[in-house]
Formats: sequence, structure tokens, C-alpha cells
Amino acid sequence: MRLEYIAYTVLAVVVLLLLGLRLGLPVALLVVGGRSMEPTYRPGDLLVAVRAGPGDVVPGDVVVWCRPGGGCTVHRLVSVNGSYIVTWGDNRATNPAPDPPVPAGWLRYRVVARVPREVVVLAVAAGLLGCVVRGRHRL
Repeated sequence: MRLEYIAYTVLAVVVLLLLGLRLGLPVALLVVGGRSMEPTYRPGDLLVAVRAGPGDVVPGDVVVWCRPGGGCTVHRLVSVNGSYIVTWGDNRATNPAPDPPVPAGWLRYRVVARVPREVVVLAVAAGLLGCVVRGRHRL
């Protein structure tokens, strides 16, 4: 199999997984955009998350919950109280208290892995360099 086919396949899978949250796929990739989970996660980090419900998580897990038709939050689960969950960002400077309870039905994913932003940048740079080098060979 040619290297470029592998690269295109990997790119297609990454794009699909980046859309996973919007499409409700069982696995999703998320890019950290804020500082509320520092130092655990930093802006630009890539998170791998698997679909989860209230029965699939325990306090201490990092979860993703989403408002209907709105934004999503990545915070650490503090408790599951009946039909509500309570989360709290790890950065206590910006999150001095837990988040208000949200309906347990808003819970979407549990974070299972992190790809540091440095690795993401290196992978993108390597891919772009590969395209440039490959393009020069064809001229």
C-alpha cells in the first residue's frame, strides 16, 4: 500500500472523529480550547473520548457534557446525584467552586486519552513537510 493512501486514510479518520461529537459517534476527538482544566489539559491538546452515560462514569473521571443545541464542557466528575451530575474544572484559580448541577442526560463522553499539543503540532508539521518534499519530487 502506498504511503499517501495511508496518510489520506488517517486524515479521513481524524476528520471523522473530530466531527464525532457533533455526529454522536461512539468515539470523538476534541481539541481543548480553554484553560479550565490546566494543568491536566492545556489549550491545543487533543482528547480522545468514548461515549458514556451516568452509569459508565465514576467521580474523578473527566467527562464531556453538552447543553442542548449549545456548547460542551470538559470537566472532572465530582458526583452523580440521581438525575444530575456535578463537575469541576481542575484549574482552581479559574474554577474556585464546582459547576452548578446539570442534568445527567447532558453527559456525552468520558475522556480516555490525551495527545499533547506539541505532538499535534509536530504531526501536522511533518505532514506538511512531507507534502512539500513529495511535491518537489514531481516537478
